Amino acid sequence: KNKRTCLLRGAALVARAVAWAATVSPADAKRADGVAWESDADVAFARARSEGKPVLLDFWGEWCKPCKRMDSKVFMKPAMRAYIEGHFVPLRVALPRPDSEHPLVTRYMVMRLPTLVITDPDGAELGRHAGNASPREIRHLLDQYQKIKK
Repeated sequence: KNKRTCLLRGAALVARAVAWAATVSPADAKRADGVAWESDADVAFARARSEGKPVLLDFWGEWCKPCKRMDSKVFMKPAMRAYIEGHFVPLRVALPRPDSEHPLVTRYMVMRLPTLVITDPDGAELGRHAGNASPREIRHLLDQYQKIKK
């Protein structure tokens, strides 16, 4: 009887988790109160042009430990989220494997992850940072762009 009860409870728990997952989009689940990254480059650049904002591209991989560290230490911070979303159109270029090919990796000559690239709304590169960074370093990079912009 105890084995049957455990199995039924486990099945109910799985059913609730599946039902919850069905109500949350993958982007919302990934966000978890961090930066709301756009995943479609065409949409991001069109939005940047219409809003008159630069694009912040984050070249990232789920398998990349420094990427995940920077995500949790930088992009999950409420102040950084507000700053980025207020001044940039954030675009995450997710690479499923280290050897993945992507047109934006080629265009911006990304050699390592994580890499951040700031572009104007038409895609011209304005600045970049390769490797892990602290919130202060990322804010400094973004502030430098703000000075160029004015």
